[in-house]
Amino acid sequence: MNLTILIAGFFAVALFAFNVEPADQKPWPVPESAKNKTNPLKADLTSVATEKICINNIVNPAMDRKVKETAQSLPLGYRVW
Repeated sequence: MNLTILIAGFFAVALFAFNVEPADQKPWPVPESAKNKTNPLKADLTSVATEKICINNIVNPAMDRKVKETAQSLPLGYRVW
């Protein structure tokens, strides 16, 4: 029994240790419709400031609320606050 487990363990290690990557990997094909696409958002100071306002006022409070709800649902010994 122990010998079977040992052989299976060595086989699993050998299987993952000697994984060979194919040498003829081709680059990912880009569709013709996407080759000349431009970014629809401008990277100027106003758009960056607007994005920071959105993240700070919308995303972060929602994430904080979810974290607090999850923390409150944990058993007493695991609560952080």
